[in-house]
Amino acid sequence: MRALAAGGLLEEAFSRVEEEWKGRPNPPFFLRRPDWPHRRRRVLRLLARAFEDDEQFLKGDAEIVAVEEAFARAAPELGGLEVRGTIDRLERRSGSHFYLDYKLGSTFPE
Repeated sequence: MRALAAGGLLEEAFSRVEEEWKGRPNPPFFLRRPDWPHRRRRVLRLLARAFEDDEQFLKGDAEIVAVEEAFARAAPELGGLEVRGTIDRLERRSGSHFYLDYKLGSTFPE
């Protein structure tokens, strides 16, 4: 991961993913924001900083299972309310699954 950030490949990989996501029928909300060009620079800086320490980004025996994973389930503890959304990353570590959802913005979704 560190080589990806240091070699300038992070921005290239990020741009490729960004273009692929823009081509989706319903691209992610952040790509449709008018301030995305400004936010994009900040996100790239944060990613580069996270990649500086491989253990911080992907701990131990972690394996990335999915990214941008949609989910929906009823929550009995909330009176059967259906909870649904998209998780940024699903990883498997030591036989268990971990759901990670990154918070980079300062505004609430619509």
